[in-house]
Amino acid sequence: MDTERALERGRNAYAGAEWRDALAALGRAHGERPLAPDDLELLARSAYMLGLDDEYRKALEQAYQAYHDVGDISRAQVCVVDRPRELLGDAIARGLSEPAASRA
Repeated sequence: MDTERALERGRNAYAGAEWRDALAALGRAHGERPLAPDDLELLARSAYMLGLDDEYRKALEQAYQAYHDVGDISRAQVCVVDRPRELLGDAIARGLSEPAASRA
């Protein structure tokens, strides 16, 4: 599958909430050449929807850097905002799973 076809397949799969297909196609395209920042965001969000935290973080960091490199600071900031939200969710999940006595 050539890069453009993989990108199109990944974008369509993302639009259809087919996270596994989106991740596979966008990942394949990214392996052939660096993705544009918006496609990196799709890659990151697909990984997030599948619970693939490491892949999510890596793609989101790449999206941040790519947006920053092209001077789109507002979009780069959106990537930064997603990280604390994710970390907050992790902290809440840990807090809910700890016994109350251990938090006192």
